[in-house]
Amino acid sequence: MIMNWNIVREDASRHLNGIGHILAVTLILSSIPVASAQYASDGFNLGTIRHDTVVGGVYVDGGHGVGTSPYTEVFTDVPSDLLFARLYVGVKGGTKEATGWVSVVFNGHDLETISLAGLNDTNPEVYCSGNGEYWIYYDVAEYVAGGNDNTATITTGGKIDGRVKGTALVTVYRDSAETSKEYWICEGNINLNYRTEHDCETVAFERMFGSSDDLKSATLWTMYLSGNEDVNDTLSFNSHLIAEDAADGGCIEGG
Repeated sequence: MIMNWNIVREDASRHLNGIGHILAVTLILSSIPVASAQYASDGFNLGTIRHDTVVGGVYVDGGHGVGTSPYTEVFTDVPSDLLFARLYVGVKGGTKEATGWVSVVFNGHDLETISLAGLNDTNPEVYCSGNGEYWIYYDVAEYVAGGNDNTATITTGGKIDGRVKGTALVTVYRDSAETSKEYWICEGNINLNYRTEHDCETVAFERMFGSSDDLKSATLWTMYLSGNEDVNDTLSFNSHLIAEDAADGGCIEGG
């Protein structure tokens, strides 16, 4: 599930002037790209993979929920003139020992079939945690149809559970008609859980310039792959509680 949160409060906006700056922050629960990936029970910490400014913006879409294979997602009104575009796919393994595969077709382009090996996975674009919770990324800038709807179809097979836990498209685009924005894209496949007491993750966003007084607006996007009923997971920003039951989209009024 993808959620976006307005994280500039009204009392801060009163200090704005004509040169207000815009922040766009994206937290995508995928893993930091490294030379090779592997299984980790508690998952992979969130890290910033892209931080810059752009005259344009950040586009995030997808996340309509869990579904069976084949699974189709249509991303609407995708912008043109892209600097970055990555497609993220979540797959449920069921157990960390089960093996299988995932195949993705994006706008008619076959993005290859990837083996999912659980404990023994070494694919650089595959990150596996917990009971076989897979998060896979694909760089798709060359395949995005800017100005149009874009379609991803995901098929799974093998001995894994095979349900698709959602998919998301994240792009950074240029548009001279928009204002300058500072943005962060963070990735990580965190398995917050009570068994190992790995139940909290903190991410810091260091600004390139400016201060809180020059903010015009700010948006935080988050994506959750899993959540349990009656578990009071929370999301806070600068010590302000903005969501309870965050994995299911719960929002604090005024948060």
